[in-house]
Amino acid sequence: MIISHLRKIFKVLSVRASKKYLLKYFITYFAVLIVPLIIGYAYYVNAYKIVYSDAINENNAILRQASSILEQRFGEADSMANQIVTNSNVNAFQGIHDPLRYPNSYSIIRTRNSLTNYNTSNKFVWNYFIFFNKSEMVMNNEISYTYEQFYKRYMSFKGIPYEKWYRTITENLCEGGLSEEIGAELYNYTPSGTVGMTIVTYSKPLISYGQNDGFVMLVINKKEISELLSSINTDNGGVTYIENNDGKIITYFSGEKCDIQAVQASVNKSFTGSENSSEISINGKKMMVNYIKTNNDGFKYVAVQSKKVVLEKANNLKVIIYVVLLISILLGTLISYYMAKRSAKPLQDILNNIQISEISEDAFKNIKYTLSELGNNNRNLKRTIDEQIPILKTTFLTRLINGEFNSQEEIGKIARCIRLNFKNSVYCTVIFKFDTDVNNYDTLELTIVNSFKQLLREILGRVVPDALICDLDEQQLVMLVVYPASQKGQLNPYIEDMAARLKQEMPKNLFESLLISCGNIVDQLNDIPISFENAKLAFKINSANRHSNILWYAGTGNYTVNYYFPTDLQTKLINNVKAGDKGAVKSILNLLFNKNFIDSNLSTSLHKLFIYELLGIIIKLWNQIGFDEKTYNYIISNTDNIDKYSELKQIKIITDSYYMLCEIINGQSDKQYLNTNNQIIEYINEFYHDCNISLASIASQFNMNESYLSYIFKQQSGIKLSSYIENLRIQKAKELLRSTALPISEIAVKTGYFSTNTFCRAFKRVTGINATTFRGSNA
Repeated sequence: MIISHLRKIFKVLSVRASKKYLLKYFITYFAVLIVPLIIGYAYYVNAYKIVYSDAINENNAILRQASSILEQRFGEADSMANQIVTNSNVNAFQGIHDPLRYPNSYSIIRTRNSLTNYNTSNKFVWNYFIFFNKSEMVMNNEISYTYEQFYKRYMSFKGIPYEKWYRTITENLCEGGLSEEIGAELYNYTPSGTVGMTIVTYSKPLISYGQNDGFVMLVINKKEISELLSSINTDNGGVTYIENNDGKIITYFSGEKCDIQAVQASVNKSFTGSENSSEISINGKKMMVNYIKTNNDGFKYVAVQSKKVVLEKANNLKVIIYVVLLISILLGTLISYYMAKRSAKPLQDILNNIQISEISEDAFKNIKYTLSELGNNNRNLKRTIDEQIPILKTTFLTRLINGEFNSQEEIGKIARCIRLNFKNSVYCTVIFKFDTDVNNYDTLELTIVNSFKQLLREILGRVVPDALICDLDEQQLVMLVVYPASQKGQLNPYIEDMAARLKQEMPKNLFESLLISCGNIVDQLNDIPISFENAKLAFKINSANRHSNILWYAGTGNYTVNYYFPTDLQTKLINNVKAGDKGAVKSILNLLFNKNFIDSNLSTSLHKLFIYELLGIIIKLWNQIGFDEKTYNYIISNTDNIDKYSELKQIKIITDSYYMLCEIINGQSDKQYLNTNNQIIEYINEFYHDCNISLASIASQFNMNESYLSYIFKQQSGIKLSSYIENLRIQKAKELLRSTALPISEIAVKTGYFSTNTFCRAFKRVTGINATTFRGSNA
């Protein structure tokens, strides 16, 4: 198939040998396409080796990651077991022989209540059980059984009678550490009844007063371990297993049934050291082995895979590369012929159309000569266009203000052709009109008006050199102002400055008859017709009552000329504050804020004046009522630099200040302050361990304003409320560190901290040393 296509192509080339350009292009394109294929094949050989190496490295990475995670998980399990073993109630219970006899039965409840539910914080350990050999009781935070009850009603080892299970529990597991995987049966675990589970157990002996008093057994579901190694393919006789430092296989995973002991023996014979990869033969089958031995616990993590499975990607790559190479050669030949034909035909057509008296043998020289002629013609055309640019700009502006363009893209394209740069700009349309009635000019004398317009054009050309200007009618000119978008707020002053410079350049009587109307500022070129229409609308609305030569379009976005705060409302506000009527003050303030911030659009200066007038009323009230200077200074410090805050923050500061005045005026005496402060301290002393306790929650509890509560607490206690809470928590933590062996994480929770890190930072900040050092120095 491929050979037939190649023959056909070469036949065409030989038949049409007269078309030498076709042959030249074909050879060039084919060489360009075939060289990368040769280079690509060389890279393939290297890529095959890389894929082979990556397959091995990937398994090593999985084993390293799994070993690191499992080492950490086993460490966590050991930490959990240590916490349980050191539990004082567990230690007390292991000395009891008959816990079901009164009054020992209460010790079961007390011990269970003291145990932690680790399921919420550790998903690796499925559950844990404490075996007390003296009382033959099994217990955790949820259950308590005798050994026989536990075996018959909760969990037993699959296929093992009670007597053997009893010996296993009382003898083997008490040695501690990880055991080999065991099949377990769970009774009544689900509504359907018994459930089978393969488990790995981690046991730790209890603190012994004699011998073999009991142990803690942590149960780990085999699935938790298998998930970490699930990405290793164990098809076609592969197996992954974990071996402890005694040579016992803790657990293994295989895609099919295998003799794990035989596999282990073959691996151990071939490997030493902490990490290695190699090929071995098991039952005549070539296998790839990845082997890692951890330094801390001495565990071995071994992945044994069929070499065929490991190199599956590399073999697939090999097949793909060969297929791609063959297809590429075929397509390369076809594409080379197509591209050669496509390139040669236009070249031949160009040469046929060149009208030159003497044509050189070199086609490209003929093309170069023709292009030189075209370049000369293009320069002459460009020079002609440059002479027409002013007329083109005038026409462009006329079409622009009349909305004759279809899209923003069309406007931009034409603007670039006539060398206008509208990038990152805003726009405003300005109309200039001569009001001939001002100086009693005869409006029918068009010659006079045209002279005025011509003079205005010349002056605008000096004042605004790059301005776009066109005639609107006999009396009016239109100018488009283009201004940087980043300085949009300065556009109006720019136009006013332009008008001032016109006044300097023009005769006084002529400038007095000139009206300047400005439309709204727009961000898009296709919105310029709107700005133009609004400029005309400004003439209609403002020309009869004008106070200057510039008429601005106000539109709907005009600023309110004054803020709302009538005198009668000021009087009501002052009187209600004096009366301590917090509800009435709240209503008046809400009305003022709605009127001035929501219903109106105040300028920045009016906004400031309104805020400062509200602050001025507070000063008036201080002079009239005479509340203490500390309160006055506190309010003033809160309102200092208020204009730098956001609108919502300003409203909150003003509202809180007025509410504080109402609460002070309502008769809060020093004795009431002290009583309230004592209640707050009692509340904090009782609930300091609640991590959600804060100024806001305490204010809500006592139905007080936050700022006012903070103020009276500081005044009565001499310390900030947040500092008091922190100092109290640290004091309680120091007592627990001295008197108990509780972990620091648990002390952090008991003293109201979300996390151990937050507690440690607070402890170091208050005491100057960390919690561990403090406990060691007070041991």
